[in-house]
Amino acid sequence: EYRTVAHNSILIHAPPDADERPKVWGGTPDTFDGGQKVQAGRQIAFETHAAYSYAATDMTACYSPKKCLNAVRQFVFVRPDVFIICDRVAKTKPEYASAWLLHSVDKPDVGPDGRTFRIVEGDGALSGITLLPEGARADLVGGPGKEFWSAGKNRPQEGQHKRLAGAWRIEVSPEKASSEDLFLHVLRVGDKGLRDVGKV
Repeated sequence: EYRTVAHNSILIHAPPDADERPKVWGGTPDTFDGGQKVQAGRQIAFETHAAYSYAATDMTACYSPKKCLNAVRQFVFVRPDVFIICDRVAKTKPEYASAWLLHSVDKPDVGPDGRTFRIVEGDGALSGITLLPEGARADLVGGPGKEFWSAGKNRPQEGQHKRLAGAWRIEVSPEKASSEDLFLHVLRVGDKGLRDVGKV
């Protein structure tokens, strides 16, 4: 699956007259699911040091200009096991809802606060927390019959990597509509004994 909804990225939902169908391998799909229209990201910063590495990418041109004014992702890897992800999104209309995505093979566990989450796969684990936006909610999408959920319908994929390609995802959405959304997440990876990032 080559759609934005199938990756750890940002969706900006807009009606068909304010969006453009994505150009993907295998032809142009007939649905709108909030994704990007083309691969056109531009790296705008990169540096690496003994303690951390930093990168920033301008994704604005990936989205239809009818719905997106600005989209920038900043990514910091703090050695050995912490990742900080900051996404800034400016939309042409506040009612165009945005969502931050994180995919997993096994079902994520979202904490009662709706801001913390944990994913265990085999002997490894990922712990995360949503710091911004305030009041954001984390929704789980996936499971039997919804492994490839997109635009209100399950769209099953075939192939030897089917289980890896679709299973579960976390969608973090702002509580209130706004022309600008700021997402800030901290992730930590390790073995199954990993302490939750919200408790460190």
